[in-house]
Amino acid sequence: MCEDHCESADDTAERKRLYERNRDDLSKRQISNAENLDKSILTYSGAGLALSLGFLKDFIPIRQAEFAWALYGSWFFFTLAMVLVIASYVLSLRVVTLQLDRAERYYLKSEDEAFNEQTWWDHCANHVNHWMSAAAFAIALIFTTFFVSTNLRGANVAGTNKLIYDGVTGMAMQKVQGQTGTVQRGLTGLPMQSVKPTLPSSPAPAAPATGNTSKSGG
Repeated sequence: MCEDHCESADDTAERKRLYERNRDDLSKRQISNAENLDKSILTYSGAGLALSLGFLKDFIPIRQAEFAWALYGSWFFFTLAMVLVIASYVLSLRVVTLQLDRAERYYLKSEDEAFNEQTWWDHCANHVNHWMSAAAFAIALIFTTFFVSTNLRGANVAGTNKLIYDGVTGMAMQKVQGQTGTVQRGLTGLPMQSVKPTLPSSPAPAAPATGNTSKSGG
C-alpha cells in the first residue's frame, strides 16, 4: 500500500512539474505572439494606407475609380486597427494595475472573492487584445484588395492607350519631318549639270615683243 501511495504521489508531482513547465512555455509563446501581432498590425496597416494612396497617385484618380466606398472603408478600418492596438496598451496598463490590487487583497489580506473578480476593464482588454484589432485589419485588407483588383485593369488599359497614342504621334511627326527635310535638302543642295559638254575657251594671242625689235634695229 505504501509503495502504491508513493508511486501515485510521485506520478502526481511529475505531472504537476510537467504541467507547470508546459504552462510557462505556452505563456511565453502567448506573450510573444501577442507582441508580434501588434507589431504586424501597426506595420501592415501603415503599409496598406501607403499602398492605397500610392495607387491613387500613380494609376487612377479617385474621381475615375470604381467602388470608391471600398477605398474609404479600407482607410477607416486600417486606422481603426492601429487605434485599437494603441488602445490595447492603455487597457493593459489599467488591467495590470487592477490585477496587482487583487493579488494583494487575495494573498496578503485573505480576501477570497478577489480571486475571481472581473471588471469592465478586464472584459474590454480581452476583446481588444484578442480579436478586435485583428478583425479590423482583416476587413481593411479585404476592402483594399477588392478596390485595387477592380480598378487595376482599368488603370492598365488607360496607361497603355496613353503610351500608344504618344508613341504614334511622336513617330508620325518624326517620319514626316525627316522625309520632307531630306527631299528639300536634295533639291537645293545638288548642283544642276549641263546637257552639252562645255567647250574649252581659245587661248589668247601672245602680245608682240616690242622691246626686242627695237634693240635689233639699232
